[in-house]
Amino acid sequence: MEAFNDYTYRFLETIEKLELTDYKVWNTLENLSKATMSKIRRGICGVSMNTLQEFCQIYNVNANYILTGKEPMFIESENSISTEEGKGNEDDISLTYDELSRLYKTTVSRYERLFTNLEEQFKGLEKTIMEVRENLDNALDDVRVVLNKKKTA
Repeated sequence: MEAFNDYTYRFLETIEKLELTDYKVWNTLENLSKATMSKIRRGICGVSMNTLQEFCQIYNVNANYILTGKEPMFIESENSISTEEGKGNEDDISLTYDELSRLYKTTVSRYERLFTNLEEQFKGLEKTIMEVRENLDNALDDVRVVLNKKKTA
């Protein structure tokens, strides 16, 4: 799994938008150390869900934006719904941390099942390739035997 994922990118993007220094961020968040912040910046590790939760709460950042990229980046109040000319817009609903956490876990679970299925398919393909290779080797051996018989005849 790649450490520098989309939500880590959006976490760093939001830090830039807020004009925060890395020092300010890791010094403010209990769940983030200087070393971990450095690793996140270098792409060695991704930002954790606990860090994202704390970051979003402290800096009033929309966790839905961090995880999915859906606007708005910032929220005015918890569970706020943006309105456009008095009408609610379903795409702008901010989710709670618990909802986002469940969404994240469900997504990870789905991808794990997908990867397991792909591994099984690759194993099946590998077995088929090995069988074809063995049949080809046997056929080449048969051709060599026939050619040797013709040479000696």
